[in-house]
Amino acid sequence: MVASRWTDPMDAVEVVAGRMADLVRSLPDERSDALGVWDSLELATHATHVFEFAADVVGGGEPPLDDIRRLGDFTRDMVDRDPERDPQVLARRIEMATARLIGALSSGPPRDVRWLGGIEVPVSLLPGHLLSETLLHGADLAAAVGGSWKIESAHALVAVRDFLFPILQRLDPEFLLTERGRAARTSYEVRAPGAGAIRLDFGHGTVVVGPASGRPVDCRIWGEPAALLQVVFGRTSQWRAIVGGRLVAWGRKPWLAPQLTSLVRSP
Repeated sequence: MVASRWTDPMDAVEVVAGRMADLVRSLPDERSDALGVWDSLELATHATHVFEFAADVVGGGEPPLDDIRRLGDFTRDMVDRDPERDPQVLARRIEMATARLIGALSSGPPRDVRWLGGIEVPVSLLPGHLLSETLLHGADLAAAVGGSWKIESAHALVAVRDFLFPILQRLDPEFLLTERGRAARTSYEVRAPGAGAIRLDFGHGTVVVGPASGRPVDCRIWGEPAALLQVVFGRTSQWRAIVGGRLVAWGRKPWLAPQLTSLVRSP
């Protein structure tokens, strides 16, 4: 069982932000390959932008991107346009953005805000998104420089409960579906302990994503939150998670479980 305090979004953000700031501050000046086209200091710059974006949006700012399909190009352009690569400065920016974010969350009422692509989301989704990005990029950075980074189960639970499951229910199917997804005719239920469950119904070139209803589906998937997060965002093999007992499938067609990640894009 995870400690309830650790599953409080603001507590989780404060802890993970502190860990990320410490990791960034410890980065050597010598750059290492980290993620895609980014080296370690460029990835640290991107991680800094994630914190600043969350603080800006929760504070009432407008999202800087209207078309979520351009997200990859947009994040790369932001890193290219930001000349800062000093780990000490980046770590301080993370700490300052975290303070702004927590202050805005603590003082403001529950409300909807405009997220990337202009999608209307509850403000509670922003800490979950921040945790999702930071947990994964912390692992990316640590691996690049030979450091260590543990994805705590409680923090992954918040990321799945408050970001992954809610955003999958709000994304346009045109963005969410792959070509294989458009051709699929099947149904899934995906459940994470402590984070709830969602249902995905594929057919007629689209997908309907909503809360699990209890109605029959072709394939049911249970996953530890950390495993789901890492599999969905391509940080670990689903086969490794299955063999380790961190993902389990059953139902009428359990063999469909490994196909799910080929039907939808990661948000």
